[in-house]
Amino acid sequence: WQVPCVESFPVPGYKKPWRPYAERPNFATFVGVLDKNRRQRNRFVDFLLKYHAIEAQRLPFAQMLQLYLQTRVLPNESIGHEFNFRIMEGASCGCCVVTEDIGDDLYVNFIPGREVLTYHHAQELDELLKILKTRTVLAEKIGQAAWKRVQQKHLPEHRVARILDLSSKIAPHALSQTTNERLVLLATLQAIRSTPDLRKIDASLLKLLQVIPSHPDVLAMRLRLLVEAHDTLSVQQMLQELLTTSIDALVHSFDLTVACVGAAIFLGTPDLLATCWQILAPNTDLTTYTRFHAYLALADLLLARKRVWQPGFTLHYHTYCPDTALECMLLAKTCITTNAEAQLLRQKMADVTAQIPNYDLHLGAMADISLHDQANWQASLAYALSCLKAFRLSDGIAELKIAQALAVNANASDAFLAKLQDFYLPKI
Repeated sequence: WQVPCVESFPVPGYKKPWRPYAERPNFATFVGVLDKNRRQRNRFVDFLLKYHAIEAQRLPFAQMLQLYLQTRVLPNESIGHEFNFRIMEGASCGCCVVTEDIGDDLYVNFIPGREVLTYHHAQELDELLKILKTRTVLAEKIGQAAWKRVQQKHLPEHRVARILDLSSKIAPHALSQTTNERLVLLATLQAIRSTPDLRKIDASLLKLLQVIPSHPDVLAMRLRLLVEAHDTLSVQQMLQELLTTSIDALVHSFDLTVACVGAAIFLGTPDLLATCWQILAPNTDLTTYTRFHAYLALADLLLARKRVWQPGFTLHYHTYCPDTALECMLLAKTCITTNAEAQLLRQKMADVTAQIPNYDLHLGAMADISLHDQANWQASLAYALSCLKAFRLSDGIAELKIAQALAVNANASDAFLAKLQDFYLPKI
């Protein structure tokens, strides 16, 4: 299944009339879902209310767009560091959108500084909102540029035209019925793995996996589900069978071999782990076959393949046969037996969580490092930045001052100021 041309499209915009800012009574607003699973957003709306008296709302879609037409500035937070609906909705209504700098997904649709404004952390957002509150002409110039871009490039008819243009260049392809059934079943099972309330139907779906044609992805899912059901005997039987009869499939399927390594770590059998590891990474050796070190070694291999985490996949890592580096790290945390292991994991967890937009995990990792190395100004500064990215503005500024004092004591003031610039932070 090869697709010669891949292009992503954000949600299309909406054809709305331009409304001058003199006719917009609201400075800023935020509309979005708030619940216990959106801790980053909860901190974001707390920040907006505490520092700028902007109260979050939840409205039906039509009322939301009407509110945007009466609003000048739209601050935005993206849960997964993605181009979300709010950016296009606000631009469609001519708001000056102030959003996280999410990189290329934003840049291909709007020009930062001209059609949208971006921030990297709470202190930048705070300064931008203060500026926009008094510089209405600037806000209007950006909002109108975004509105024009939507009307000229991002309406449904523009999307349809682009899709038709792409489709004319792509040769017809079709999945076989067998492949289609396999993909649908695997996608369903993957969703169920992260939903505890649905795990009760695992047994029925496992039976389906046993009757559809064999495939490395099917074998990997079967093995993972057996591990996550804590069916030790079945895991051992299936792993031994794979190592006896399916070596070729293992050699050619990274995902299946990763599942085998995860299963061997679960079993705690050094011989099986050593065998699986040599298939997965034939040019490397595990220095030790403890669960802790095996999880870390597997995490390193997954990081090298850019399999860092699974966005939208609810973490229940205590029961997982890991798919990604983050899950390996969280499982390694449950296996710590020495202070040296704890120290090693702290740094690795900081490195991994820095690569994902899960600010809760990174905040916890940086707090842990700073707590255990309280005289290190760089650790303190990194923790300050993680606070600011998590919209903990007062905590971040307080920690910045601590980091500065530590840097002065270490005769590292110049290095401290250089780091501030690297982190998009003003001098304090």
